[in-house]
Amino acid sequence: MKRKAVVSIVLAAALLAACSSSQTGKTGSAASSEKSAEANETKGSEVLDPSTITDDEDTLRDAVDSQTEDLKNRLTVQSQTLTSEIDSYDAYKENVDKVEEFYDTVVTETNKTLILLRKDSSAYAAALLASDRDQDDIYNDLDDIVDDVYDGGCDDISDDIYDGLMDDMRDAFYDGVLDDSDVTDDYDEWSDLSSNEYDMLSEHQSDVYDLISDAASDIYDFCSDLESDVYSGDMDDAQEDIDDFNADVEKLENGSDESAEETVSEDAESSAETESAQTADTGSDTNENVSMQTSNEYSSVIPAVSDYFTETPYENVESDAGLAVMWDTCNMDEVHAFVTALKDKGFTMNPSEISTGTLYQYAATSSDGVYYLVLTCDAGTTDPYMSLDVTKN
Repeated sequence: MKRKAVVSIVLAAALLAACSSSQTGKTGSAASSEKSAEANETKGSEVLDPSTITDDEDTLRDAVDSQTEDLKNRLTVQSQTLTSEIDSYDAYKENVDKVEEFYDTVVTETNKTLILLRKDSSAYAAALLASDRDQDDIYNDLDDIVDDVYDGGCDDISDDIYDGLMDDMRDAFYDGVLDDSDVTDDYDEWSDLSSNEYDMLSEHQSDVYDLISDAASDIYDFCSDLESDVYSGDMDDAQEDIDDFNADVEKLENGSDESAEETVSEDAESSAETESAQTADTGSDTNENVSMQTSNEYSSVIPAVSDYFTETPYENVESDAGLAVMWDTCNMDEVHAFVTALKDKGFTMNPSEISTGTLYQYAATSSDGVYYLVLTCDAGTTDPYMSLDVTKN
């Protein structure tokens, strides 16, 4: 069983997607995106700068909207240029490196924009604390961060990039120029190219989702900590929350390009290691003797895994870092029953569900905000799998 890229706090992925019905349509759409990008630029680069944010919520919303729109416009123009150039099997074969370079760009640029969203949150929080508002007003206005950044900006990037752009790339390549083996007499070559495209796009799409999930979690936790301190009147602690958050964001920013590239590399290495380990298997049943029992800590927080999933996992690892369970099968009826049980236990789904093709991904936070859970299920017929990851904040 070849495990597709699955990341602990987020979710793996498969799928990509793309483009237009005719060359004229592509050209018109690209021109429209370019005009939109130019219009965004004419607003002034200061619109994208978190330092322009004041204690007025409109400035926060404007910054977030301009940053996410800028990301979408830039990547859309690049993707449409790429899919216009690579419009046949032979063109794809000659430009595989270009495709991978673009996927790398999507991951890197998405990461940079998510760092901006973190800065927006911090800038707005600092402006509120520095304002002449009373404690109750500051507490209430901190919800703007959740509304405009967590629910606004992060969701927009998920819709525009993870679901939109990446699905468009899948339509253009995997389900497009590589869809039919009849395009070439060399079936093995076609099979290799098709499989490589699927894995390559899946891994990058998973990276994008991981980045979005990490940013959303960081922003939500930051806001929660602030609200707690402001509510109790600990304004010095609230300022310390901002300072600590800024320090963490600076570390992310200084290593943003490197960390984004490392994420892609680690996915490929993980997949190779998994396949190698399975090849070396003596043939014994990998599911045998693997318990689905968890410690009292996790069994008291999440629904009992064995009550909802009939298959025994081939991996069940519990450590100080968290809980990780892996199956080489996926039953969506069981998944939905488990998700319902999570909600009954008070977990908040964030997002409630993301699905692309055969891939379903769920992220949830316990009612006390201590436990973060990610459930990923790929019900594909060729290589199904399911993973459950629980981490403790």
